[in-house]
Amino acid sequence: MEIDPVAENVRLAVACGAEPAAALAVALVTARPRSADEAFALLDERRDELRRLIAEPTPLRQLAPVEPEIDFQPPPARLRLDIGDHELRGRLLFGDILNKKSFLQATAWLVAGLDLSPSDADLLGQAGVMMFYADPQIWPFAVARRAAVHGAGLAGSLIAALATVCTPNLAAEAIAGFQAFLDRVDAEVASGRTVEEVVAGLIAARERIPGVRRPVTDSDERVPHLLATLERYGRADGPSVRLMHRLGAAFEAQKGLRLNVAAPMGAMFRDLGFTPRATAAFTMTYFIVPLAANVAFVDERALLGEER
Repeated sequence: MEIDPVAENVRLAVACGAEPAAALAVALVTARPRSADEAFALLDERRDELRRLIAEPTPLRQLAPVEPEIDFQPPPARLRLDIGDHELRGRLLFGDILNKKSFLQATAWLVAGLDLSPSDADLLGQAGVMMFYADPQIWPFAVARRAAVHGAGLAGSLIAALATVCTPNLAAEAIAGFQAFLDRVDAEVASGRTVEEVVAGLIAARERIPGVRRPVTDSDERVPHLLATLERYGRADGPSVRLMHRLGAAFEAQKGLRLNVAAPMGAMFRDLGFTPRATAAFTMTYFIVPLAANVAFVDERALLGEER
């Protein structure tokens, strides 16, 4: 089965109701141009095709075609029309998971294949609550709210905000980045270097590490709360958390740099058995809520204005 990923993704997005701007965003992120010039060239080159796909939505009369490239085996998730259920990593959504697992336990199973205890799932829930700030002075929330104020709606506002938040320096990717950094430090220590030597080398190379230093403000008010929460749930003494503390002490002693919340977050997820990519996917559940809330705030203000 030969499928053009750009055309097929745009076709499906438009068939599901995506607006033109969103459909073009789908085309660009699927094609992944390496520069702005390449992006404009792509749009120029495929202008007529994209116009046709947007202007002539195809009816949704069958399930999406699945080419071998995205047909993973064994399937991590599949629709089971034969029994009226959905299979997630070998378990049935309605038969094995619903009413037996919490939302975050089910999320960990789907994203990472991890069967979390109720206590660990509650810990991750409290960690998510810690991310429920939504001030528009924080960059992604400014993008979300500004797009919404200018009429982008939920889809357009979230597309704009997610492009801002899903970067190596922020949020989920920063948490996963620090977790991957812990893997790297562990390997360095296993080869005979000390944590202090590793940090000295990073500082000398001027390498930027996710989870080290917070832009604009020096300290991170979330860190002590997360550390206290780890203590409360009996997860403050895991090997990754201990390594994180040693790294924090070395960065502060050698350069006066403090860790931000991505560091204990990454250490926590590593001790729970997540891979960095699974951590990034899981923690997006934390950040999507305040982003969407900023869109809701705009509608709320509009309703209040109508009432007045």
